[in-house]
Amino acid sequence: MRKDGKRNREIAQVVGLSKLLSSSPLLRKFKKILLKDPNLKALIFLLVDRLYWKDKILYINSSPTRGTMLHPSQRQRYQEFQNALEQLHESAIAQNVELDRLQEHHRNVQQLFQDQIASLNADDVAPDYASRWQSLQTEIYKQIGLLQTDVMMFKVSRSAATSGSRLASLNTRINTLIGYCKAMLQ
Repeated sequence: MRKDGKRNREIAQVVGLSKLLSSSPLLRKFKKILLKDPNLKALIFLLVDRLYWKDKILYINSSPTRGTMLHPSQRQRYQEFQNALEQLHESAIAQNVELDRLQEHHRNVQQLFQDQIASLNADDVAPDYASRWQSLQTEIYKQIGLLQTDVMMFKVSRSAATSGSRLASLNTRINTLIGYCKAMLQ
């Protein structure tokens, strides 16, 4: 227990040094060492939000804060994915749905998913949130596959009634995916 307390103080000191040594080679060395250990990495992310300076002394804010599931770079990826889904939704709810535009937005969503979302893994998530992240990620995978099917079914629908029901199904799927993105970003 005593070792952990000393280690946490050392980490807080190193993280606090980042404000003083923002471009120092020494700081880069500390970051490389500390960020290799996933437990230390998670602790550093939690501490960064709680640190503040007053009269050249580093303090840790002891008021409870709600942690975030995602690292800022991951949050940006999910935000971009959500924005692409919202564009797809806008093209799907238009008065006269243009198939070409809908397919273009769908390709954009698929591309963003493949390039930025599918490549993420639970190792990059705070340990407390790993199982929740995995559940949401699994649902997103499933819904993306079903979205592909919905777009194809809408494309081949011939009657107005069939097109309307396919479009409603497509919009429901898009809204579900947007909901999952919002849950990731909380």
